[in-house]
Amino acid sequence: MLKIGVVNDLHGRVNNPISRLDNFPESILAKVEYVLKNNDITIFTGDIFNTYLTGILFVNKLLSLLVKYECMGKTILMIEGNHDLIGRDYDSITDTSLGTLTMGRNWLLTKRYITFTGDTPIEILPMRFIEDKPVIAKSKQADSYKIVVGHAYFEHPEYNDKWHVTSEDLGGKGYDIILLGHDHQYYEPVELKGGGFVLRSGSISRSTIDERDRELYYTQILIGDNEYDFKYVPLPHKPANEVFKVEDVSKEITRHKKNMEKIIELLQVEDSKLYSIDEALKELKCPQKYVSLIGEVLDD
Repeated sequence: MLKIGVVNDLHGRVNNPISRLDNFPESILAKVEYVLKNNDITIFTGDIFNTYLTGILFVNKLLSLLVKYECMGKTILMIEGNHDLIGRDYDSITDTSLGTLTMGRNWLLTKRYITFTGDTPIEILPMRFIEDKPVIAKSKQADSYKIVVGHAYFEHPEYNDKWHVTSEDLGGKGYDIILLGHDHQYYEPVELKGGGFVLRSGSISRSTIDERDRELYYTQILIGDNEYDFKYVPLPHKPANEVFKVEDVSKEITRHKKNMEKIIELLQVEDSKLYSIDEALKELKCPQKYVSLIGEVLDD
């Protein structure tokens, strides 16, 4: 039976979030390795990196880990997330850390990928957004298991995010499983009208304090000759009180709340010379050690 593991929203980075006590980069690499060693194929659903340019130390460590398991016969596939690209432009990939990671490798899913378990074909179909519309690679095999991989919110129009899909986009199209990253939360599987399941087990990392109590899972798909199944598998991780500076960070968020409000005000002023949060932080003389914390809270 073929085992496929799914890594959602890794958000790899070379530095520690201010809210974490442990070595955050090493903790998420350990989770990736756990998925790799327990599956034949590992699929990353985007946001492999927290920013499109990530410290080369983390990129190299992730590359070494993936190559190690590829050399053991494992298959690695991934799609781009919004954090992996410059302005969500797929053509920017060559100028990003994800482009560096995948250079010379066949890891990046830009078209249909086909594999087999016994005589049963499995098609893995990437989803991209063209002019803000979801476009899924076409299936070419009628009798295959069809797995769609996307980076998009599902049935959350209130988020006002252009990378968003609905039941109408996915149901009744012959897809067996739709794997979605982008939303960090855990959701129970959704069975679509017309067939197929949407699976969203949530991000495998906890970088911000509002995620401290979230349990971590990865999705595992099991495919045999005439059947398939899936489950959410718990990922080994430490309790929140061992890895988060909950009390201290909460105080710092309160302390700098006025700074965050001022940033938003500055960025909304017409004809303002400030074009980014970084420029606004500099203008406010915000302590550098709180810049990443403020950025995380604003992103949320």
